[in-house]
Amino acid sequence: MNLEEAVGRLYPSVNGRLGLSALTLPPTFRRAEGQWQQQPAVLTATAHAGPGIRFSRATRLWGPGLEIHNLLWVPDPGLRAPLVGVDVVDVGRPELVVVADASWPTAAGAQAAPSRFPPPGPLPQWCGRFFSPTPLFARVTRAQLPAAWAEMEERVALLGEAVRRGEPALASAASWQQDYLDAHRTEDRGLLLLHTIFDPAWARSFLEQVLFPTRIGDRWSDLSR
Repeated sequence: MNLEEAVGRLYPSVNGRLGLSALTLPPTFRRAEGQWQQQPAVLTATAHAGPGIRFSRATRLWGPGLEIHNLLWVPDPGLRAPLVGVDVVDVGRPELVVVADASWPTAAGAQAAPSRFPPPGPLPQWCGRFFSPTPLFARVTRAQLPAAWAEMEERVALLGEAVRRGEPALASAASWQQDYLDAHRTEDRGLLLLHTIFDPAWARSFLEQVLFPTRIGDRWSDLSR
């Protein structure tokens, strides 16, 4: 299973079904070059928005023995819909790390079936404030990746189903969504890798404006200004 091709099919497929349109990110955030183990490393990003989705984005970071994909969909906070995040991490070891979850502001949302893959350990403590009871968090071999991918797609599908239903939320999830983004940006230690590979000032700006933005506004196209 080719990881780049699989992500390259999934992200536009989901966005197409949701009717999302591309946002124009600044050139400095669309593609950046850095150094990983004294070899070139590249990061690319694309972003979208549309009916029912305030912001979605896909990033790919790759270099020698390194490939990381991160996907995010942030729904309209007035809809009863989950925020969905996906991480696939390959650092050249026999196993890849796959994380995916449809995270609801309340416990009342539809949940994915429990994963068949045992977690490699406890999730970081901050995840407990946001993740569903049945996240996918696993180390998988390349032979197991298709099965893990199917579980990841199940969680992504919960977003599309909720957006199509269009049920209004009992209360706006805007504050909860921002807390989710802020926690990822400030508490996920894995993101320190960006400061190692790229210029730290650029990495900070990318984290705050694209990866896990500090502000959810009504016009995500503001990112292009």
